[in-house]
Amino acid sequence: AKLRVQGTPLVLSGKIAVVSGAAAGIGCACAGALRDCGAVVVGLDIDPDLHTHMNRPGYEGIRADMTDKDAVAKALDRVVGDYGGLDILVSNVGIFRTGAPIENLTDEVWDQTLAVNLTSHRKLLKCAVPFLRHGVNPAVVFIGSRNVAAPGAGAAAYSVSKAGLTQMMRVAALELAP
Repeated sequence: AKLRVQGTPLVLSGKIAVVSGAAAGIGCACAGALRDCGAVVVGLDIDPDLHTHMNRPGYEGIRADMTDKDAVAKALDRVVGDYGGLDILVSNVGIFRTGAPIENLTDEVWDQTLAVNLTSHRKLLKCAVPFLRHGVNPAVVFIGSRNVAAPGAGAAAYSVSKAGLTQMMRVAALELAP
């Protein structure tokens, strides 16, 4: 009788999820959807505004620079320490700097775009895999871009970084699926 009164548990009840780039946009929407399906959700983002909406136990934000491997490792250690594991990883962080033709594209914009849109995803996955291996039916989701199939002029850094991310996703699937 008690169980009937509680109702059917939500599909992700008992799951622990981490979403990078959760302060706004797609990351914020992913975090909310996971929460609505019953998961405990921790958002990671460099944006201090993350705490304006992810600010309670079971739905919280951790400020972390996703390009800093030590910050990423520390954030994941905190998630596992506070909640007991990691089952779902949504790797979403990304930036798009104002477009410029390749001949005018600065090294700073190129380097920062690749650091955030590609390298940070590898750092996050690398730090998360040991925890995911112990997760309950673990899952990893990478957020890519339509620019992989349809790049635009003036978006070289963004398009190249997202194409690299797509290829890394494919390799990760081959390596981690078993």
